[in-house]
Amino acid sequence: TDVLIKNISSDIGPIKITEGDLKLTSSPEISLESNFKTNIKYKSKFKNYNNLIKDVNFVKNLVNLEAEINNNFSINFDETYKVRKYNYKSNGLIKRANLNFKSPLKTYFLEEKINEFSIINSEIKINLGPKKNITNILGEYSLNKGNNLPFNLEHIIERELLKMKI
Repeated sequence: TDVLIKNISSDIGPIKITEGDLKLTSSPEISLESNFKTNIKYKSKFKNYNNLIKDVNFVKNLVNLEAEINNNFSINFDETYKVRKYNYKSNGLIKRANLNFKSPLKTYFLEEKINEFSIINSEIKINLGPKKNITNILGEYSLNKGNNLPFNLEHIIERELLKMKI
């Protein structure tokens, strides 16, 4: 048996969800699939919504975030409703993200402390699964309102191993 719900949309403060669909299949196992677009226009004035993602440390330093993301996920359950497998994928554009650090960051490879960090016009791809999580961001960044510089970040978590390429 299949159930398909189309045209799902919602506004949650700075987050707008559009063009969503949800498909539920219950034979032979139960599976749930969804696709939706997310448009984020966050400014620090939306402090009421920080609790939505309070466990992510950098959020307390986030001043603004503007992004357009395409998302899809699938979850498969066994007959006892235990999750057997899942996958979440996102890709899109971070138009702008600015972080102002209350306590400046110190690094071993830069002489100056980092007070502000910005990401500009950067492609983002995320793939999360039970065995491997991959995040790629390709675009431009700036430190302390300096010049925009190119970067390519690949962040992979596989089991308990973290691989990062910058």
